[in-house]
Amino acid sequence: MKRILLVFALILGWNGVQAQEVATDTQDELPKINIADFYHINDAVYRRAMQYNDMGVAKDALYRLITVDPQNDSLLVNLANIYFEQRQWISAVLASKDAKTVNPNNVAALQIEAYGLQYLGVKDKAAEAFEAWYLKTTEKEALYQLALLQLELKKYAECETNVDILLADAEYIKNTAQVEGTEGNQVTIPMEAVLYNLKGVAESIQGNKAEAKKLIGKAVEIAPEFKIAKDRLATL
Repeated sequence: MKRILLVFALILGWNGVQAQEVATDTQDELPKINIADFYHINDAVYRRAMQYNDMGVAKDALYRLITVDPQNDSLLVNLANIYFEQRQWISAVLASKDAKTVNPNNVAALQIEAYGLQYLGVKDKAAEAFEAWYLKTTEKEALYQLALLQLELKKYAECETNVDILLADAEYIKNTAQVEGTEGNQVTIPMEAVLYNLKGVAESIQGNKAEAKKLIGKAVEIAPEFKIAKDRLATL
């Protein structure tokens, strides 16, 4: 009986050695990964996927690229942008924050973070992000979005100060915005009218009806088809 057990043990031992040899041989046969080749291949996959509008494959390729090049803020922004386009706001914000950690001056990351937080309804954080974007670039659209958020956050003085800065920019007030017209259709009006209305709303909320009427009246004067402003003016 002891002899049978000994033979059985020897067989098991021999099989174990064979298994180890097979595993070792298999590992030896695996090709060694060249990081440069790995990067170029996945970069090509990413570009082709973007060309074919296959965002799933593009994201997978970006994750592999980021794994081998985590300090590349452009890759992180590209990932954040895909998430943003897919309306995955949380993922977009997180990826943009990582890009900012690598490069605090990455403007695209600032933009994605600001709008992502705004769409998530995190108004105070969104306001901070838009302010950071504006301070880095003096981009007027960032200041306008900041003013809107400040109105919602009841920071009326800051809101009006920023509106005044925008009104003083002769080029910016020539820009246009799409709003509801008096006929229920969409109309294009100058940003100047939008800004006067915004400031008028801030004054109205604070109980300054005379000033609000003056400002909103100015908005209607500039854009007579501006329905929201006309309706508000009628209540003052």
